[in-house]
Amino acid sequence: MGWRDAARVSQQVLENRDSRYPDPYLELLRLGVQHTKEEVVVTLFFAGATVTGAVITLDEWERRTLRELKKHSSDVPRVAAEAMQALDDRAEEQRTARPDTDSPFVHLHDATYRSGRDHFAVRTWRGPITGILGWTVGELTPA
Repeated sequence: MGWRDAARVSQQVLENRDSRYPDPYLELLRLGVQHTKEEVVVTLFFAGATVTGAVITLDEWERRTLRELKKHSSDVPRVAAEAMQALDDRAEEQRTARPDTDSPFVHLHDATYRSGRDHFAVRTWRGPITGILGWTVGELTPA
């Protein structure tokens, strides 16, 4: 995505005319990561849980997930990769980027999921944006 495209999408997100984005600032963060490829660690708050990890693009989440699937199956990754390639080809034909702001999910890598006293490390994580109650940049630190 070029700078002009990023600026146009950023403006649409901020205007949020159709209330499409539950949290325009989180959308801008995702768009920034997609455009710059920089790593930003966030902590997301859900009802009864938190998740901390580095924001990644939908494309990066797909690549990492397929890599993990290959460790466990030979056919599932092939079928999934073909379906994802078809989506990418269709986007290319329409000459449109698939911006992360169109995804109803946020994607993280090297994440830690915490609920009560339990916590789990996961390589990739995908969660619904509509479930996020709040968020902050960075990791949680003990008070």
